[in-house]
Amino acid sequence: MRSYKKQGAPEILVGWVRSRRPWEDFVQNSIDYESVKRGLVQEQSHLCCYCESTADDLDSHVEHYEPRSRNQNRTYDYANLACSCNGGIGRDRHCGHKKGSDYDPRLFVNPSTEDSGKLFSYNIEGHICPNLNNSHGDTQRVDYMVRTLNLDCARLSGMRRSHGRGLVQIIDGFITANAQDQIEEMARFHLTPDDDGKLQPFYSLSLQLYSQIGQRIVEER
Repeated sequence: MRSYKKQGAPEILVGWVRSRRPWEDFVQNSIDYESVKRGLVQEQSHLCCYCESTADDLDSHVEHYEPRSRNQNRTYDYANLACSCNGGIGRDRHCGHKKGSDYDPRLFVNPSTEDSGKLFSYNIEGHICPNLNNSHGDTQRVDYMVRTLNLDCARLSGMRRSHGRGLVQIIDGFITANAQDQIEEMARFHLTPDDDGKLQPFYSLSLQLYSQIGQRIVEER
């Protein structure tokens, strides 16, 4: 779960705060809703705030970290808004639509207010788990997020497995060819935004696989 920085609330949203109109009215106003969602997507480098899949315009929604059912006062609070993918269906339902109104402030990991990426780890089979260096409390928080958002469902683990295996194959090929420069070039492709501000999906998994090279490239930014 990649961390990111929030920007200031857009003027459009400020107007809705003042209006005190229901959230449903805002959603039905497609011009304002999509404008705010685009801003959130840009903040998140076009990745879902939870699973790091691509936040597609047609397959995403504006998410409330703290659900409206828990705190109506934060309905239009920009610090409480993010863009989540719509997830899968059935057992593969994940991210914002899976979370629903489930929210424990003691356990919730907010990627916009803390260094969330360091709390999670991945394996080559695409599974997500707590980082081995976590404290007991942080391990509980990661377990809560994985369970609540269904981040280790078959759909997501399969997507991460495909991405991870392909990346390992490429890196191993470059290592065999003693092509260090190509490894760095690929790492920059996966770990830095393109000209439109977009990151490649599953950023945190890529960062883990690129290891020290990846960390150096991130620190250079």
